[in-house]
Amino acid sequence: MCAFKIKEERKKKFEELFNKCFMEDFILKTKDEVICEKIFGDGIKINISIHH
Repeated sequence: MCAFKIKEERKKKFEELFNKCFMEDFILKTKDEVICEKIFGDGIKINISIHH
């Protein structure tokens, strides 16, 4: 897995170039797609209490 931070005005060009170069080996997904598809599972909520 890799993550990229792409400027809004360059997203379309990045997607085009990424797919042109890597489409056979990699799938490009947005953060929202990853979350909606639960690629890393449902996740768990952790309550952390700090006591001094």
